Amino acid sequence: MKIKIIVSLLLVITSSLTIQAQQRIIINKPEGPNTNIIQPLPNFNGMEPKIDKLLRKYMDLNLFSGVVVVAKEGEPIYNKAFGQADIEAHIPVNTETRFDIGSMNKAFTKAIVLSLIYEGKLNLNDNLGKYLIDFPEIAAKKVTIEQLINHTSGFGDYHIPEYERLPASEKTIENILKIARSQDLLFTPGTNNSYSNIGYVLLGAIIEKVEKKPYNTVVKKRILTPLRLNNTFLDNKYRVSNRAVGYNNSVLGALKNTDYLQIKPTPAGSFMASSSDLLKFFHAYYYGEKLWKTGAKALDTKESKYLKEIESSGGAAMIAGGFPGVNTVNLEILRDGFSVLVLANRNPPSAIEVGIGVLEIIRGKEPMEPEIPVTQILAKAYFDKGKDYVKKNFNAITQNMSMRTPKEDLLNQIGYSLLQSGTKDNLKNAIGIFLLNTELFPDVANTWDSYGEALLIEGDKSGALKAYEKALSLDPSLKSSIKAVHKLIN
Repeated sequence: MKIKIIVSLLLVITSSLTIQAQQRIIINKPEGPNTNIIQPLPNFNGMEPKIDKLLRKYMDLNLFSGVVVVAKEGEPIYNKAFGQADIEAHIPVNTETRFDIGSMNKAFTKAIVLSLIYEGKLNLNDNLGKYLIDFPEIAAKKVTIEQLINHTSGFGDYHIPEYERLPASEKTIENILKIARSQDLLFTPGTNNSYSNIGYVLLGAIIEKVEKKPYNTVVKKRILTPLRLNNTFLDNKYRVSNRAVGYNNSVLGALKNTDYLQIKPTPAGSFMASSSDLLKFFHAYYYGEKLWKTGAKALDTKESKYLKEIESSGGAAMIAGGFPGVNTVNLEILRDGFSVLVLANRNPPSAIEVGIGVLEIIRGKEPMEPEIPVTQILAKAYFDKGKDYVKKNFNAITQNMSMRTPKEDLLNQIGYSLLQSGTKDNLKNAIGIFLLNTELFPDVANTWDSYGEALLIEGDKSGALKAYEKALSLDPSLKSSIKAVHKLIN
């Protein structure tokens, strides 16, 4: 089972982090609209050396590479580049380097959809079937545009093997629609919440239907041209000059170029953009009417309520994105007009951690110290000292870590990283690590589900079935195990 991604900040997350890695990230910060904490006024005076010091610590641990911007009312007051844009070619990052922005560009899609609603071309309560054909009846009649915007539609993700095997030229909106039509909804529309990449591609398809133009053309006309975003790219991303190559950290900390992933931009994510363009975009997104009318913004009542609450407390609205080799975040202190924007060509949560650290500094607080990921420490212990050592010392190894991932997910994260490499040796190691996780956490269904998945890849159907059945004995509703057992039995 691919572990869910949770970004649990008590910052308001106006657009959650989406990542295609098998990990669950938890970052606890005591602020946001659900608390009565009034945040101090940000102050940049004397803060530059402190931010530099924090970034040096991240650089010394090889945990960050990218651009960090602090702005007041849209104008940079701190704007520095760190690390390498292309390690193989020895090209450093500069302040105008173009980065993959991950799910950040869902905000572009959302702004267009709400503007179309404001103009009377769409309605929040319109159902999916009004615009897109050949969907199953429940999706066509019950999924609404509002649910697609707010991730309550029941649609999931399109980053499945069927999609990833397609050549880049065929990773189109239409082929994602085919995947969406074939998938069962995760829940009855409107009854739950689950982050959905498919949902935003569907919104992109609806934009095309209504505007009678390709999605990219609409984005250029409504956003890039009026805001003069000349360093934002919607296609041919791997040909963009001054581009940051993404680097994925292996379980032992080695960096791997992620160009092989060939992630194609869609309405759900992966535009390429510079920090200066994103600073313009987010300033227009939150302030004034250069991007969209105030009435259009207000149509998303859920977000409007959140933004009013955090504005009164001085909290920070967050929009982020990421997948292996990419992490981006914009933190907006609406009350005071301060922005913290971080773009990184490293794994999540590198940019988020740096961004929150910078936010703490300009509030006069001490930032969290960077540390080597506990998964890297565990993986090194496993390969250097063996399974028995890790089993005996697991709690000792992890007890002093500032846990950003639930303990039962740590070994799973290592196991899936090994599975992704595709080698026989790493498959064997992944199975060993998943097995160890079942021994450490025998009452957690997901550990057995993941173990079953690895055994199935190896071809051990009998062992996989037993593991999946064990998972279902602990959690009868675990869909991945239900599906696997059904396939194995039939």
